[in-house]
Amino acid sequence: MNNFKQQIANDHGVGMRDQIKQWGRSWVGYHGTGMVFLISIFTALDPSPSQGRDIPDRIIFWSAHIGSGLLILILCQSVLAHTRLFRRKPAWVSIAAAGIMGALAFTPIALGLDQLFPDLDADPVDGSVGVLGMLGEEFAGFLVPFIGSWFLLNAPKLMESGKLAATTTQEDHAALVPISEPASTLSAAILDGFLDRVPPRLGRTIVALSAELHYLRVHTTLGEALILYSFGQAVIEMDGTDIAGMQIHRSHWVALKQVVALEKEGERLICVMPGSLRFPVSRPYRPALRAALRGLLE
Repeated sequence: MNNFKQQIANDHGVGMRDQIKQWGRSWVGYHGTGMVFLISIFTALDPSPSQGRDIPDRIIFWSAHIGSGLLILILCQSVLAHTRLFRRKPAWVSIAAAGIMGALAFTPIALGLDQLFPDLDADPVDGSVGVLGMLGEEFAGFLVPFIGSWFLLNAPKLMESGKLAATTTQEDHAALVPISEPASTLSAAILDGFLDRVPPRLGRTIVALSAELHYLRVHTTLGEALILYSFGQAVIEMDGTDIAGMQIHRSHWVALKQVVALEKEGERLICVMPGSLRFPVSRPYRPALRAALRGLLE
């Protein structure tokens, strides 16, 4: 799925409603919308940390806290998505770990923000506890809402990816391998890779893979799913199969047999796939893609 910036660059013939839909489904757009939502909620509710401030001051206060906290959480989640240990775990484990890791990293920043936005009604700081004590108190004070907010932001995508449903057994996956793709072709990926996270109803005929921040959108002939997985690792796994495909952009991989056409849009080259999917092809990948498709597109 193209991200928001790619959609804006490719907005010829695309209505505003479709652009908004693409924005909402991209992770830049999703987290951006989530950040605005949280800032609006906290500004309106005016909880104790911001009480006594006027509305513009509250907006700045919560923008600084929520914006920096969300950025740290995204970075932590991206790091864990590239860690082999967490690729084998349920998505909620990785999200919880990113929440704890992000809370630890955010603690000194939160302490600094407390100095930048002092609470005039607060009791004087007890200097006897020392810096470590102050960090510990700060960490304990926001850990639960910090992790809770991260789960709240990830909940819709977790539900979309099917990770809140019961995990399908390996036997169920094996039974769903299409005849057109022998079990030997996909067995390694199914048993120990990203395909193990794709809902069985989507089958195993891969059309394309797209990176959406720390998530991976998997397109098949039967639909698509968003899973918590590293795009780079998924590309490596596909390279280890008998399925002919290649990376065409830093965020996109396509199965060559599924390519419908290559289209020029000004200086841009677009790879057209089934289901009206359109992916930009970066300049460094264009010669190799054209060579690989020679004989397939006639």
